[in-house]
Amino acid sequence: EHEGRPHKTARHRSHLEKVMFLCAVARPRYNEFNNMVWNGRIGIWPFAHRRPAINNSVNRPAGTMEWKTFPVDAIAYRNM
Repeated sequence: EHEGRPHKTARHRSHLEKVMFLCAVARPRYNEFNNMVWNGRIGIWPFAHRRPAINNSVNRPAGTMEWKTFPVDAIAYRNM
């Protein structure tokens, strides 16, 4: 249940990576006894791919899977 803090690395604090997410929600559904049957959460998806790192770094070895973001345009939005 209790996870530790994730290890975050960046080259400089003013060059932090920004990631865009697509989130889908709906209205919660209730039954005739006013009990919540479904909370309305559908999902959340990042606009990023998991790719192996090409080069070694101080923070990780080559081949480590890392998130690579990509620009979001109309085509990328439709493909999600």
